[in-house]
Amino acid sequence: MRTEAELKILAEDIFNGRVFGTWLGEHAIDSFLILRLAGAPIGACHAFEYLDKAGPMAINGQPMFMSCQFVDREEAVIINENITQLKEARENYLQESGK
Repeated sequence: MRTEAELKILAEDIFNGRVFGTWLGEHAIDSFLILRLAGAPIGACHAFEYLDKAGPMAINGQPMFMSCQFVDREEAVIINENITQLKEARENYLQESGK
């Protein structure tokens, strides 16, 4: 299990588009070659990787990864809560600045 600080950083990186993960839909699973070869570990909820670790783009335009990391359901809930807070903070900022 990652620490609270690590989960906040991961949530921020997801929010800012630095991370590609299976939460993006069925098509995202194909981006992780390792999942096709070995499968996910028991308890894994999502696979993800940082976009700067992607290989060449696949024919379908999706990034391809030779590595991946996993989050479990408990971590996914915390990440989603952090992303919700980031979205709310952005919306509040935009409303206050008149944008």
